[in-house]
Amino acid sequence: MAIMLAPRKKLRLMPLAHNSQGRVLKTCSRCRQHKTRCDAVLTHPGPCSHCAKKDAFCTLEVITKKPDRGNEMIENLSEEVDDLKRSLSAMTDRKQKLIQALCRRKMDGPSVATMQQVLVPETSTSPISSAGGLSAESDFILSSDSSREPFSISVSEAQFHFANFENNFLRFLPIFPASFFKKDVMSVYNENDLLFWCILLTSFRHSSRYANFYHLSQHVKARVVEMCWYNTPRHVYTLASLLILTTWPLPSSDSEKIEDDIAVKFIALMKRIALQLGLHKVEFISEFSHKTEVNVSEESHLNNLIRERIYKFVAINSNYWLISLGISNSNYNGTETDYVINKANCSFEGNSPEDKYTNLLLRLSLIQSKLNETMHDSGKGGQVDATKLMNIHMFDVILNRLTQHSDVANDTLTRLSVEYSRLQLFVYAFSTKNVTLRNYKSFIKRALISCKKSLDLYETAFGDVENFAQIPIHYNFCLELASLILMRIYHSPYLDTINEYIIVKENFIRSFNFLSKSNDEEWSTFNSKHLRILKMYDEAAVNTKNIISLGGNSVFIIDKMSNYMVSSLRYEMIRSIYDYKHNNQQQTINWFQYGKDAGNEKDKQVMDYLLTECSIFQTSH
Repeated sequence: MAIMLAPRKKLRLMPLAHNSQGRVLKTCSRCRQHKTRCDAVLTHPGPCSHCAKKDAFCTLEVITKKPDRGNEMIENLSEEVDDLKRSLSAMTDRKQKLIQALCRRKMDGPSVATMQQVLVPETSTSPISSAGGLSAESDFILSSDSSREPFSISVSEAQFHFANFENNFLRFLPIFPASFFKKDVMSVYNENDLLFWCILLTSFRHSSRYANFYHLSQHVKARVVEMCWYNTPRHVYTLASLLILTTWPLPSSDSEKIEDDIAVKFIALMKRIALQLGLHKVEFISEFSHKTEVNVSEESHLNNLIRERIYKFVAINSNYWLISLGISNSNYNGTETDYVINKANCSFEGNSPEDKYTNLLLRLSLIQSKLNETMHDSGKGGQVDATKLMNIHMFDVILNRLTQHSDVANDTLTRLSVEYSRLQLFVYAFSTKNVTLRNYKSFIKRALISCKKSLDLYETAFGDVENFAQIPIHYNFCLELASLILMRIYHSPYLDTINEYIIVKENFIRSFNFLSKSNDEEWSTFNSKHLRILKMYDEAAVNTKNIISLGGNSVFIIDKMSNYMVSSLRYEMIRSIYDYKHNNQQQTINWFQYGKDAGNEKDKQVMDYLLTECSIFQTSH
């Protein structure tokens, strides 16, 4: 817009746009164009001198201030952000209310922590007495636990236990070169005393009283805290010590929750130490901290080989523990993408039996990890059970193909690990809902076949072992899971004849005898929590005439606790024990939903058997 000055006339204002604001310039547009001096300010309200001489219009322009688009944009964005915050807050509130509503509808029982209180004995056993004070021949002394007497041992005893470890335990955890056991025990102690005591502790499982074992185990637990939490571990032998403690775990107390096992803490610690030491990149290990000690042999090639084995067993033990405890292992390790792990997983080849054993065990642990990750994800988000059934079939095919490999078919321990993987698969099948009764029975019978194979393989591999505590986790987990499956199926009406129930009972008794096998009565406390679950569940089934197992609307072996992966079966049985002790409501068994007809003679025999002779520990038929 502009203000016009007509020649020899007063100032005339031109009409401006509505609500427009601006500033009147002090020089006219003609003078600015010709770059001449303008005196419009002095001649106001008349034209300037130059415009008057030329008899031209003298125009003073008005500059309109443009809006600050930056501030306007910020204001608009701020309003949009506020709107988004209000929308997000409303969505969060709705989601929270929905979750609370679902919890009120579905959580008709106690929490997992509350349920496990029923496993704590009413009269807790007194602490194991210490093995005694210091002796005159004590050469090695451990006193990390200030609440207990120091533990001591002589050189000759230490030498015996080192030889015992090499002969009876090293083959399950081949992470030491042959030259290691040729060292003097005093040099091992001076190099890493935690490893020294862990080897002794493991050997005690084979040739010592439980009192000695328990006494030393409490000091070792305190020593781990000193070396790994109070101080920064810098020695590869510290990592080897943790591998020993997660392969042959420390005893747990009666009050300790299943998912709170100290091995879970060791797993996270092992992974962190392995990465700090650079074991995942042995070719570039010199680029990591120079304050660490990663040499296990004077030979460079053997050094790298042992380091790789140690790193592989970190992944193996991590997978086995987290899967067994029903904890998702995706947040604990990413070893599937590591070069060392992938290289070992791509081929069965190995330069030695130890490497073949390690690589096969690693491959199976990765299959189990992927199996649990896939099956657990398929149960989320309301996915149809068709996806779950396809995944079950897919992993069954993978395991069948794996058993056809000559290295697997000829190795008892590897075949036992395969059956353990298959049992995990059937645990997920037990919680499948949209399936016909016929197909569900098929899963149960296949699971029984796998349990029988597992027991046969276990007896072949460990039949002469005198103490269950000697068995590494890679194989005792299989036996524990098989015993839970046999117990739960025995107290279900899915079998067709009494003879089938008798066979299940016989196989369970075999598994129970393996689990409770020891050369000292005190060793029975080592595995007491698992044995207590079996006994208490059977007691609940007997006293309620199997109503605790068969009552209610659900017909599935795993129903209420299906979100805990492989551990779902264990928690389902603990839930039944809890309901038995705290729920006095009378229920009836709907035999029809299990496919049983009282008018059928065979079905009637099975029904009577479950209602009368239902204890699995009862020897007479």
